[in-house]
Order: sequence, then structure tokens, then C-alpha cells
Amino acid sequence: MPLFSNDALAQKWLVPLHGGDSRARISSDDVDAVVIVFAWSGGSVTAQKNWTEALGAAFCKKTGKNRLLVLGVELPGRRLRFGEPVVETFAAYRDTATKVLLGAKLDDGTPLLEAAPYFLAGYSLGSLAAHQVSQNLERSAAAASPAGYIMIACTNPKVYYDGIRSAPKKSEYSIDDVADLLRRQGGTPEELLNDRDMLQYFLPPIIGDYKICESYDMSNGRWDYGDFNAEYKLSCPVFIAGGDSDEFVPVETLEAWKQATMAVSAGPHLFPGGHFFVNESFEALATKVLDFILSSSAF
Repeated sequence: MPLFSNDALAQKWLVPLHGGDSRARISSDDVDAVVIVFAWSGGSVTAQKNWTEALGAAFCKKTGKNRLLVLGVELPGRRLRFGEPVVETFAAYRDTATKVLLGAKLDDGTPLLEAAPYFLAGYSLGSLAAHQVSQNLERSAAAASPAGYIMIACTNPKVYYDGIRSAPKKSEYSIDDVADLLRRQGGTPEELLNDRDMLQYFLPPIIGDYKICESYDMSNGRWDYGDFNAEYKLSCPVFIAGGDSDEFVPVETLEAWKQATMAVSAGPHLFPGGHFFVNESFEALATKVLDFILSSSAF
């Protein structure tokens, strides 16, 4: 029996990355904490299993409990959702993810967001989505607020917003341009980049995600240079991490994420590598994220 057996929408959108794929059923008694992960552009959230599984193992070792549930938000158009119409606007991504999380229930009927302290995490584009979903959930009276927000490998929203309006539209790139960009970013197998037919096969979700990036807006709060509108600051702590040689996310742009919260921030934590530093540093990242989770007032 799959996780969220009574919720077809949650089954599609939420995939287990740790702690939810080995049980026939899961209830609130099985969970001490929940981490909900949003994917980077163009990829399946399951590509982040390296650091999320390491996080689960570290949680078990440090607490003596195997009760960390890590879920990934899976957009249409990839893996088991391949062939579904892709999402093409940031607002649709943010609002649908918010709806799914607010409605999701464990198999014993407990709302997911009431089962245990929960943390929203994002990588690159996923960080922007997780940020605005966190804002939505803090404003909602229908659920507990997040215990923390985990930001990985993304420029702050003001820099991002300005950048997408001055840069060429990636959604209009040729297949060769897409391959060149993916090669620069790292993280994509070279054999895929050199196989035009295979790359063409995976192109719809990649272009769909580029459109999501290009439609990003700051309607959930405005960034002024050096400051974040106090009305839209998160009340939960913020974790900040990035690669020390990421050409797409300069280190100085990470600092402004501290302005996203009225609470404490952890980081920026810098790891060796570029945009996909997680491929080499997943255990080190997991250790830092675990320290952040366990330092939360929820524990």
C-alpha cells in the first residue's frame, strides 16, 4: 500500500526519499520530524536521495530513532509522472504545492503538517518555491507553521528576480544551448548531453522548469536592496548553504538570505564545488542540515 493511500493528489506530488518507502502504512506515531524537499530545475526530486538518505541515517545514529520522514515534491513530467503536462508558471508551482501539503494526510488520518515538526528544503529553483510555500503556510490558519526553512544553492530572490528580467529566456534556447548550459552547471551525465534524441526526450520538463524560473515573482514579499520587507519575513529559522565555486550563485548573494527571517539563520555554510556540490559533499551537507534541525525549538 503506497504512502498517502487515501490521497491521490498527495501520492502524485509527494514521493518518499527516506522513511516512507519501507512501510505499508505510516501514522503520526511513526514520525518525529518531516523534511519536505523541492527539486532543482529540470530534475526529479529523487536526484536528491544522496543527501536526504544520509540525513535520515545521521538522524537515526544521533537520536537512536529511525523516525525521520523525508518527502520530495515531484513536479509533473518526470519519472512516474512522465508524460503529464508540465507546470509552466511559478505561481502554479507554489500554489499547487501549498494545496497538496495542506491537504495531505498520513494513513491514520493525521494531517501531514500536524504529525510532527516539519521543515521545507529547496535546492536552486526549489529554494525559491520552498521559500514562498513556507510563507503561505505561515499565513495559513489551516496548519502548523514550518519549524525551519532550508535554502541550498540559490541566489536571494531580489538578485534572482532582477537576473531573469535582464537575461535571455532559457525557455527559447535551442537544444544545443540547453546542453551547453546543463554542461556548465554540472550534474548531468555527459552521455545524455551528447545524445540529442535522448535529450530531446527529456526536454519538455526542462523547458517547463525554465518557464517556471522566468515567471518567478515576489508577490509574497518584496526585497529591497539589503533588506526584506518585515511583513513577509519568516518567523522560523533559516539554513543557508552553497558551493564555494558556484558560478551561478556567488557567495555574496547567499548572505542576503539572512534577511528572510525574523529568527536566527544558520550559515551560509560553504562546501567545496560548484552548483551541484551536493554530488560530492552530500554527507557533509546532511550533517549540517541535521544540526540545524536538532537545534530547532521543536526539539
